[in-house]
Amino acid sequence: MFSKILLAGLLIPLTMAIPASISIDIQRTVGDPLGTWHIAPTVEICDGAPISGTDVITAVNEWRDLGYPIVDIVTESYDSPCKTGNVGGHIIIEFDESVPNPRTYLMVIEGVIAWAKIKLPGPIKPRVIEHELGHAIGWNHNDIPGHIMNRDYERGGDSYKDLRIGPGYRPPPRSFPGARAPRRGTGRD
Repeated sequence: MFSKILLAGLLIPLTMAIPASISIDIQRTVGDPLGTWHIAPTVEICDGAPISGTDVITAVNEWRDLGYPIVDIVTESYDSPCKTGNVGGHIIIEFDESVPNPRTYLMVIEGVIAWAKIKLPGPIKPRVIEHELGHAIGWNHNDIPGHIMNRDYERGGDSYKDLRIGPGYRPPPRSFPGARAPRRGTGRD
């Protein structure tokens, strides 16, 4: 008899604590995207952005593995969108000390994403660039524990549940300065 009372005494406070920490109104699905890209974007890392190219490549590949077509990753050049402000078709990653936390801005016109800017105020924690790229390709926050798009870093994680849109995307091979054209059939073959 005493053991049943003790067990009930332990369960009642536990069940009372659960509703206080978990709201039933929390968004538990990824929801609909804010928009979609109609052309595959290029990610551009501006000079001074507080992130390594390796971290960006790793983050982009996570999204490519889910089927998101991100064509290229480039660094700032003399005529780049980082300098010109003409950012159509690009996801720009730049340093901006005026933002308190990493922020992503999108230009969405009738459901089509025209461009995105990721502003970083300084060095970032792991998973943050993956999260911000998620915004740049159109996803909003959710409250799914352990999810990459969770609004709270401490409650988020590296789950990409329900974000896959197709088979992994591999960008087409590209040429580079000095690359030789493939040999055509000649009398030398």
